[in-house]
Amino acid sequence: MYNEGGDYNPATGVYTARVPGIYWFSATIAKLNSVNVDYVSCYLRVNSVHLIYLYSNPMSENDRDGYSITGSAAFRLQAGDRVQVGDCQYQESIWNSQATYFSGVLLKPYL
Repeated sequence: MYNEGGDYNPATGVYTARVPGIYWFSATIAKLNSVNVDYVSCYLRVNSVHLIYLYSNPMSENDRDGYSITGSAAFRLQAGDRVQVGDCQYQESIWNSQATYFSGVLLKPYL
């Protein structure tokens, strides 16, 4: 929705840091209602390294319920580092709408 500086590529889902510094990232994935899967999971990755595991396996008997998972963290990035959400299990059951999002912001640049 807001991409100041163009560091986020919506076609690939990758945020590439132009400025070295401390960044804050947050990701929420939402499972579709009425899709019968046991759990949903994704990783928040920096340069393809899994750093935050987003996972939810509700204890209810009804695997068709909808739910969401949020994870966030601060990372020290160098120019050119790439951040994205990926390696999702049961990706077809993730609600691809405003209920699922990925955001990042530069908190403190190191120039």
